Amino acid sequence: MATAMASAAVAPAASSRGSREETIVVHPVLSAPNAKLNQYFYSDETLDALSTSVALRANFGQLKSVAFVSAPSAFFKFVSAGLFRNVQLLLLEYDDRFAAEASQKGEFLKYDYNENPMVSIPETYKGKFDLVICDPPYLSRECWTSFHRTAEVLKTPETGCLLYCSIPDNEPLLRSLVDPDNSHSTTTRAFRTMNFVPVQLIVAHRFRFFTTLPLGTDIGCPLEISNATSDCVRVKEPGAADDVDDDVDALFEGLKDAVISSLVHGDDGE
Repeated sequence: MATAMASAAVAPAASSRGSREETIVVHPVLSAPNAKLNQYFYSDETLDALSTSVALRANFGQLKSVAFVSAPSAFFKFVSAGLFRNVQLLLLEYDDRFAAEASQKGEFLKYDYNENPMVSIPETYKGKFDLVICDPPYLSRECWTSFHRTAEVLKTPETGCLLYCSIPDNEPLLRSLVDPDNSHSTTTRAFRTMNFVPVQLIVAHRFRFFTTLPLGTDIGCPLEISNATSDCVRVKEPGAADDVDDDVDALFEGLKDAVISSLVHGDDGE
């Protein structure tokens, strides 16, 4: 869904997936999500995990540009995290309330998914982004088809990656868009569902991330690690016990330290 993020005001909201109250950060230009645009909020935990994981890839030179299509919460989290100073960040968004601040902290492009992206997107942005994150306001085939066409216009040829957020039932639809002839099913960039479970607050649906990022990559396991797919951290569901939080945090920190040590010292894993 189109999301709204904030850096100033803090507001509690109840998740439809549990009774525990989540604290979310709200973008200062919004007192509440715009229901007319079908806007919802990611939990702060989801934004932290997403930005941290992508930042590690960026800081090791694997990502130099990220486009956010109808995902302002992620965009503002990235620009405020201070981890992406050398990364081009572009927000494509219909809601003009984000335009001024997004333009100051990154780049902003007014986006309407009803328009042809080959016409509406400037040449300077076509084929330029290493990662395109899409979070459409609607779950329909029509909406997703338009968003995917936009992502294909934005991403770098051959090497550009996709990160889509939708309901699990949309997996066949998204797969048919991303890999219609199933030609990449056995490659390292095969389209797949990520282990990480994003949380969107006050939403009746359960969501998942789908991606073409290299195999072995997950939110919480941000860089490719041998056999990492079985060890990746899942974000806890609201209402989970606090001791589970501690275990997840410890595992994530251990994995992150191991990856950094391996890259810095050239550890061959023996």
